Amino acid sequence: MSNYNKLAIGLAVLALSLIAAADWADQPDSDKPASDKPAYLKNYHPVFGRDCIESKYVFRFVFIKSRKRCAAVCSLFKTCQAFTTMGGHCRLFLFDKCSKNVRKCSCNRVAKLYVRRQPGLRPGTLCPADFHHDRCGVKYKFVRPSSGRWDSALASCNAERGLTIMAEPIDRAKWFRRRRNRNLVFFLGGRQDPGSKEPAGGWFWHNCRIPIDPNLWQKGQPDNGGKIENYACRWSGFPLLNDCPMSVKTFENGAFCECLSPFDIEK
Repeated sequence: MSNYNKLAIGLAVLALSLIAAADWADQPDSDKPASDKPAYLKNYHPVFGRDCIESKYVFRFVFIKSRKRCAAVCSLFKTCQAFTTMGGHCRLFLFDKCSKNVRKCSCNRVAKLYVRRQPGLRPGTLCPADFHHDRCGVKYKFVRPSSGRWDSALASCNAERGLTIMAEPIDRAKWFRRRRNRNLVFFLGGRQDPGSKEPAGGWFWHNCRIPIDPNLWQKGQPDNGGKIENYACRWSGFPLLNDCPMSVKTFENGAFCECLSPFDIEK
């Protein structure tokens, strides 16, 4: 557990004491018309979404039953993306753009959730509208930086709203779900620091600082051809990862960004 979340839990306990002192009646809420939304929900938007978050990202407060208290506690956590009181008590969903395997892939349970509003996004969403569905609560967008450079692709992804990063397929299963077009050339969010031990020393996913699984590399890669290949890419005709230089003159395609959106119901 991060120090931030430990502090937030302490603050949550303090907040609950203040709530009790203020005589907030903690009773289950009755449904109200959307036009009669209380002030404490102004930063949240109700949706019917997937209630399938892995347990390590769920905090339960079994003694909290009202939306009012649950919203108050959620607001204390920077990573609290949503809450629900379905099931008779408060559950918070705590994760950020670097959290992995957030949603259970085989789960189809749906519940009424209150999703924290994201600046610049449609209420109830965690990703821009031009990101598209894939499996297990992650959406993708293909970008085409005009320079054909890895750092330009990174900047394009980091400029997106919501829980977005340059794509980081952390295991082979996720990689194979992403490589639908074998002839597509694109950058991904992996790199190594110049001067790192070759052939496989020092490679990591840039945004989240996670080591790259060696099983993701194409046979014979990374080979640091030309002594300048420090960036992860997928090369046309090769199914797995390759290493590339910062700029590729023949680079005609782009890069993938990914956005975490585990509550969405795929259509």
